[in-house]
Amino acid sequence: MGARTSVILNPFLTVRADGRLLMERTSGTTRWDVAPALAVGLLDLVELAVGYRFGDLRDPDFSVRGGHGAFLTLGTKVTEGSVATVADFWRSRFGN
Repeated sequence: MGARTSVILNPFLTVRADGRLLMERTSGTTRWDVAPALAVGLLDLVELAVGYRFGDLRDPDFSVRGGHGAFLTLGTKVTEGSVATVADFWRSRFGN
């Protein structure tokens, strides 16, 4: 199970928290982690996030080492408004 929440402070600054929980019934194993982070928008499409991960869940899909500790990520965000469409190109040419 996992959850993410974000609070946008301004167009360039976001406070974010991720949480994950893994419960395996057969062995009774429970692993968890929580990762608060501060994300800064460098350009319209690029974001730099720095934070700290707490807990004992190690996930090789998230990082090679996994586990707790400081992290730094560089990401992009692409939305329908990020890239002009072919229709926008032709509308601008014909003035509609």
